[in-house]
Amino acid sequence: MDNEPRHADGTRLLNDVSRLRILEMLKVHMQLEPDLFRSDLEFPDLELLEREFNQRWGDSLCFINSFDDNEIFPFLHDIFLNSDDPWSSGQALEAMVQLPHHDTLGLLADLLHHAQPEWRWVACSRLAERRGPEVTRLLCDTLLQDPDPDVRFNAAEALKTAGDETALPALEDAERYDSGTDYEGWPIAGAARAAIDAIAVTLQQSQTPAEA
Repeated sequence: MDNEPRHADGTRLLNDVSRLRILEMLKVHMQLEPDLFRSDLEFPDLELLEREFNQRWGDSLCFINSFDDNEIFPFLHDIFLNSDDPWSSGQALEAMVQLPHHDTLGLLADLLHHAQPEWRWVACSRLAERRGPEVTRLLCDTLLQDPDPDVRFNAAEALKTAGDETALPALEDAERYDSGTDYEGWPIAGAARAAIDAIAVTLQQSQTPAEA
């Protein structure tokens, strides 16, 4: 029986016990099953490892999402900003952007101005999962203005799925003038071209009458 303290609306109360439990959940790393790392195994069973991680992380998100967003968001945000453990910071961010009743677009917009390019790269990846004119605008601004080529490349990649026709001028500009590459040597101009082509296909499909 669930005897945890709750608010009148049924959401869990964020107390010291639940805070500690969430902190432990955020520390769960990919290395979950010791048997997968026995010395007699040349390689761990990565598929099993990933499956177990996804299961545990899904359970963690269910628990985190059972709190009132107005309580849990500041707690997770503090962990993201102040944790000494980069993994916990990243998991706190992952949990924040998946809160069911909290508008996290502003969080991602702020993250695009983070001093560390790694977090700006992450923001582009998360924006790729969204849609809307504000998402397109944020990614276009990043594509044209971010000083880090990896971030600009990821912004172009994100526009392949999240961009609309208003992204075309920025993408055409990047294709023409951005001579940078990502860390693997892939050109940003090429990623911009791919995004232009993807948006063109989407526009064509939307304008093609459905077959009877």
